[in-house]
Amino acid sequence: MIPTDWTLSLWIGAVEKVSQTERNILLSRMLLKLKTNYDYIFIDVPPTINVFTNNAIMASDFISIVLQTQKQSYTSSLKTATHLGELREQYDGDFQLVGVILYLMKPRAKVDAEITARAKDFFGEGVFSNSIRTQERVKTFTNEGIRDKDRWDKRAIQMYQMVLNEQLLRIQQLEG
Repeated sequence: MIPTDWTLSLWIGAVEKVSQTERNILLSRMLLKLKTNYDYIFIDVPPTINVFTNNAIMASDFISIVLQTQKQSYTSSLKTATHLGELREQYDGDFQLVGVILYLMKPRAKVDAEITARAKDFFGEGVFSNSIRTQERVKTFTNEGIRDKDRWDKRAIQMYQMVLNEQLLRIQQLEG
């Protein structure tokens, strides 16, 4: 698992010396040797389109879009899907879209239900059946880390595990 953090801001400075065409495939080349040692390498990137995100996409075999069930995030997910197609075409990319993971979802909230319906209309079966629901514990994971100390931790971890299981199943299906 390659997590994202503030140090990714340094990536932009590192790629300025590289040609425009090569900028989006540096990470792919860097991970080439590592790929043979692992079944999967997960790269977490911020929900923005930038040179590091492009590198992560081009270094990947499979992509999942994380969609927070808010109107702005839905619009961004559509732009991301379009951007994936553009990158695939420009670089002859070989990655596949695994699906869309609904994140921080409130199952009975009006906006969340509307965004979920819109996502299912657009992405169809691509929307994961498992999601990460809004929970206070999920919100504290970035500060406190993921722990397995009480029932709230266990519930949150179970949600993530179900999403991961579905993601791995989808990847296996795409691999044939």
